[in-house]
Amino acid sequence: MVKPTPEDEKKGANKLTLSQLYKKVKNINFAINLILPGLTAAIAAPSLRLALDVRSAYAAGTGVPYSTYIGHAALDQRSDLGGLNLSTVPKVFIETGNMRDAADAALLEDPGFRQRAAQALAAGLQAFLTGH
Repeated sequence: MVKPTPEDEKKGANKLTLSQLYKKVKNINFAINLILPGLTAAIAAPSLRLALDVRSAYAAGTGVPYSTYIGHAALDQRSDLGGLNLSTVPKVFIETGNMRDAADAALLEDPGFRQRAAQALAAGLQAFLTGH
């Protein structure tokens, strides 16, 4: 991830505007973890549809690109997350940033960005629930 410059740290990276953060944070991305088909076969296909709807809406609503460090095209099937793999309903887990990274944390602390992210997630859920 991109770190703030020493000048940014003196100013406080969390005081940068959202557009300034987007210019500095070229590597912020997101990933969606989803259920492995063998563990919960009945909800694997609906969970994949949910993941695709959330992924599409989150990318469109926030402008944040897909993850390049895990999975493929921001989708990663996991067998080690009980909250996913012991579920009885379609479920995904989205990673939207790394709070240990100052630039990611500053973006995720921005109320405007959080609002857009929440609206994007809601749009993804709505698309899944309505089949659109």
